Amino acid sequence: MGTQETDCAIDAVVKRLAKARSLLFITGAGVSADSGLPTYRGIGGLYNIEHPAEGIPIEEILSGAMIRHRPELTWKYLSQVERSALGAIFNRGHVVIAAM
Repeated sequence: MGTQETDCAIDAVVKRLAKARSLLFITGAGVSADSGLPTYRGIGGLYNIEHPAEGIPIEEILSGAMIRHRPELTWKYLSQVERSALGAIFNRGHVVIAAM
């Protein structure tokens, strides 16, 4: 796809988005990693080990079911995520999404 076609496709998406009352963008971890936020897993990830100390997968610890049954555990790891996010800044991907 050439630059002109890409611009037309982006314009079409922006036109559709303009009619929305609210939007939710779900992105991959790379968008936030470009801002200095660590991912859950992978090189430099917060939870690069198989499971956190409790032996429960992080995805389960951060689930709705877990916060209902063991909120102290969920909040423990949400606090870690929060601390790792301190000092993060918007990156070009965030700026483009906000502009759209």
